[in-house]
Amino acid sequence: FIKSIPARAFKNCSSLKAVIGSFTEIGDEAFAGCTNLTNMDDPANVVNMNIPSNVVKVGEDAFKGVGCINVRAINSLCAYSEAVESLPNGTDEEIEKKQRELTQEYIESVLNSGAQRIILDLSKIATNTQLTIEVPEIDSIELNGGTRTYNNLILKSKANNTTLNEMTIRNTNAVPLTIDSGKLTLHKVFGSGNAIAKKKKKDGAVLSLSQDSTLE
Repeated sequence: FIKSIPARAFKNCSSLKAVIGSFTEIGDEAFAGCTNLTNMDDPANVVNMNIPSNVVKVGEDAFKGVGCINVRAINSLCAYSEAVESLPNGTDEEIEKKQRELTQEYIESVLNSGAQRIILDLSKIATNTQLTIEVPEIDSIELNGGTRTYNNLILKSKANNTTLNEMTIRNTNAVPLTIDSGKLTLHKVFGSGNAIAKKKKKDGAVLSLSQDSTLE
């Protein structure tokens, strides 16, 4: 099967509707300018492309100009396999550390993929991964936690719209959410610590809490 989509493979192919296959790597600018990508599982075409959790690499500007991507962040098994491959003689501790580093690197690559709307599912990432998620100035970011607890997660978002769904955030050393968005929506989000969020003032800013979200 095709393991990777090469760099610039479909760049500016505006007639491309979909790519069907099993691949684990997406090269730089691979789908940049593919403005008519269509998700067959989404008749309304709100999401242009789904990226499964077995994908381990996303290149720079891979989706520049693409409207919305739905990403399942690299799952713990794939991250572990990549860590073992890069450290064949590594100790268990070294491999687990590498597994967490690869997860962080992957999420950073997704955020810098050029997509303007990103839905990111964190629910299958390796346990005890302490993430720092810095979202650039894009249209929207939606983080789905799958009801898991995330320790020492840091989110800094400059997206116009920031949404967090179904997660518990436990931080002791820093404010986990620093939001410079026009709109922040929290759905079933629970947190504890000295302060859970710092919302920068912005004209017309809106904070929406739903489904018993609790910020202590």
